[in-house]
Amino acid sequence: MIIQYYNPEGHKKLFESCSKVPVSVIVPCFCCRKTIKRTISSILNQSLLPRELILVEDASPDNGETLEELHSLKGQIYDKIETHIVELKENGGPSVARNIGWDKATQPYIAFLDSDDTWHPRKIEIQYGFMKSVRDVMITTHQTANFKEAMQLEKITKEITIGELRKYELLLSNRISTSSVMCRRDLNFRFNPQKRFSEDYDLWLRIICQGIKIFIIEYPLRFVHRDYYFSGGLSSRLVEMEKGELDNLRGLYKNRCLSLGEFLIFTAISEIKFLRRYFYDILRRKIA
Repeated sequence: MIIQYYNPEGHKKLFESCSKVPVSVIVPCFCCRKTIKRTISSILNQSLLPRELILVEDASPDNGETLEELHSLKGQIYDKIETHIVELKENGGPSVARNIGWDKATQPYIAFLDSDDTWHPRKIEIQYGFMKSVRDVMITTHQTANFKEAMQLEKITKEITIGELRKYELLLSNRISTSSVMCRRDLNFRFNPQKRFSEDYDLWLRIICQGIKIFIIEYPLRFVHRDYYFSGGLSSRLVEMEKGELDNLRGLYKNRCLSLGEFLIFTAISEIKFLRRYFYDILRRKIA
């Protein structure tokens, strides 16, 4: 199903009387002293501000530098957005950090943002506006662009296409980045705290396999400042990511969300994609 979203310029009229909307932004923070200011700046630059910001400091082993930076930034922005810092005593990984933020959120809508990503200035306006105007939408996502590519984007003046993401589309490829997700707080799912790789993909698959519709905004509202797979972040650990993805498929099969045939087909597709990425990485390293 495709929805032709009306011109976002006209959409602004819905929010003429407010500057903040009932959204809690959750940011897991781990050794992010150098990037978190840029991330928070992209929140402050939103055309519509969220009412709440939750920063979950995931026991960074950096002698308190990340925590110190978070408190410094909180002092600078608290008058603009109600900001909470949750300090974890033990590192639990992104799933645990996001779940804790989710449980502490007070607003009816939640948006996730990683501590090294940024948002388009109209991300909240467009995404929240769609969810508010279309009844019973529980979760939405949108496209991603590299920040260098984002600098070339034209001003949003035309209609934006929004479509329903199908189950088989998501099984073929994870089209959902966590930093692009906005959902209802009462969505009765959580990230698997036992998983540290492909934990986000696991959640989206479980949601869509339960028949909950996921809508995707066909416009890049999230920006990355690194290479998707070949940087120093989690995505560079291709083997662990592949193990996590295969574990996701086994879980779906075990819970009867996939037939045996579907399980075998999508497992084979996953392994082929992994081999392509793996050998591309080897070639890239040799050239470098």
